[in-house]
Amino acid sequence: MNPDPALIPSLDPRTDAVFREIISRRHRFRRSPEATVQPGEVEITNGWQLRLCAPETPLTGQLLTRFREQTLPGFGLKLSEHHGDGTAPILEWHLEASLPFDPHQPEVESFTLEVSAERIRISARHERGLLHGTHRLEWTMANRGGPFLSTGRQTHQPAFMPRISNGVFLPTRQHPTELGHFPNDYLALMSFYGVNGLHLYIDLWDLFRSATLPEAASPSYDRDIAALRAFAQRAAAFGIDLYLVLNTGPRATDHPVFQAHPELRGSKVEIFIEEISGRDWYNLCSGSPKALAGYEEALESIFTSAPELAGAIAIIGGECVYHCFTRPANSARGETNCPHCQGRNPSREVAALVNACARGVKRAGKEKVLYAWPYSAFVWSANDPHQLEWIDHLDPEVSVLTNFDGGDAIANGSGVRVFDYNIGEIGPSAIFADQARRLREKGRPIYTKVETDTTPDAFFLPCIPVYHRWAERAVAMR
Repeated sequence: MNPDPALIPSLDPRTDAVFREIISRRHRFRRSPEATVQPGEVEITNGWQLRLCAPETPLTGQLLTRFREQTLPGFGLKLSEHHGDGTAPILEWHLEASLPFDPHQPEVESFTLEVSAERIRISARHERGLLHGTHRLEWTMANRGGPFLSTGRQTHQPAFMPRISNGVFLPTRQHPTELGHFPNDYLALMSFYGVNGLHLYIDLWDLFRSATLPEAASPSYDRDIAALRAFAQRAAAFGIDLYLVLNTGPRATDHPVFQAHPELRGSKVEIFIEEISGRDWYNLCSGSPKALAGYEEALESIFTSAPELAGAIAIIGGECVYHCFTRPANSARGETNCPHCQGRNPSREVAALVNACARGVKRAGKEKVLYAWPYSAFVWSANDPHQLEWIDHLDPEVSVLTNFDGGDAIANGSGVRVFDYNIGEIGPSAIFADQARRLREKGRPIYTKVETDTTPDAFFLPCIPVYHRWAERAVAMR
């Protein structure tokens, strides 16, 4: 894997030094002088050989190379490849009957680890299972302090699918040609710690292509799609998929779309964002079938042109994917100033927008996912505070994403309510519990968003000493 250097932005010297120090330590692969093999264990020694019983792909190639060149040396080992002769014990990766790829099914990352004195075998039905089996092997040896493994057979399946995160060194606004600093060593480290998805904060207007609304077409569409595909292919070699966090911000009154289709000028927005606040900026009318068709076509185009993309995330509460009920100026909660959408049911209208977006994503592949996230939906959901009616209007193809915590009073009698990304409430919150219950009744899953190492009242701290509470939250989520 030799990524185009132009696609990996450089860092300033001081930040780059910190970054390289983090990556170069490879602290997980060290042998403890005190660790020795115990009864019931097998020790991997330099007499063992490696064998890959699977097609050589970008993923299996980097898996084997990194295991040989980075994991084994940390334990003082240098193993040769097995060539079908001799009686040396073997450490092998075995791909069984292959599963169709679906990044949202836990079977894709499931694996079996079998350990005996003659053979250590990682077997799986998909190459990503081989990857996570290797991570398990590395974790086990690192925790044990050496290449010592208990004999027997273990089968593992992930508790959560998918596990989406993002990097640290990102531009303020991500763009397909400037997504942030993601060299291969960083992607490998993220994969080792369990990340199997990256969410990219993308402006849909940068990737817009629609027969219904040609005036909104992005002039750099082909270039930007190519950049996304290149990054997606590189990340996939580490078992990581890309998800687009969609943004459809409002537009000025003289935008070409409004000039060509004046009936599509929806609600005027008022939100404290520098380029919008105090200006006459308007949403594309989400109550218009023409606007919904434009969104549907644009998303189908993106996910068809970049088939490596796994899905999209649409915040439809108070930011990101704007609609006529997103913070409309001079309007009471649950109402809008859009002349076309006034008097309509916001829960139904927002669901219709989400359904259209999901159709566009799904048309590119049934395994693609659209996560609809009603984050900060309090403006339009005044009459549906837990967004349950909204859920009732969603098509089955839509996946609901919601915060695990927040909205409840702190359990100290103060009456103070906690808001997003706090660690005062472990969760689940009352909102999450109600939404999970409603979705369970419908036989559908719920996905959740949490943040660790952040809380709004302590952003200034480099390390927040409440790890036990995040551990409790992980248990509660599971």
